[in-house]
Amino acid sequence: MKKMSLITGLLTCALALQACSDSSATSPLLEALEDHRGEATESDRIFLDFKEVYPDYDEFIIVCQDAFREMALEHAGLPEDSVDQLGETESAILAYSSNDQSDVFADVVDNSDVTLCEGVHDSAVPITQNLQPFSYSEEFRSPAGSPWLRQGLDEALY
Repeated sequence: MKKMSLITGLLTCALALQACSDSSATSPLLEALEDHRGEATESDRIFLDFKEVYPDYDEFIIVCQDAFREMALEHAGLPEDSVDQLGETESAILAYSSNDQSDVFADVVDNSDVTLCEGVHDSAVPITQNLQPFSYSEEFRSPAGSPWLRQGLDEALY
């Protein structure tokens, strides 16, 4: 009986840990992309409305890599300590309210899940249009291995 309880407990812990490690469970962006996965084809784009993905916020800036985190925070007028450092393979969408800049949400994603920045836009990108285009391709993945690619035309900070 004790052995069965121990096995059940271990299985429960393993399932809980697996759920915690699923980044889509904590990322509104990855959840939204997964919700639209069926609409994405190799030749079409889907459009996500960042105001729907992050309903409590009205301003957004993409931080392509940690080297541009401070630049993004300064551009947005946000405190330096409002966002933790990003890992080597991470990028983030900073969502904040223009009325309360103390409330900042950092949606940190791994570049192998979604490529937010590519090429000349590999900096920090203030979002000027809430509708953001994303493409999906299993065959033509980004250099980081992501099937999702943001294709926005917003100007990057340098």
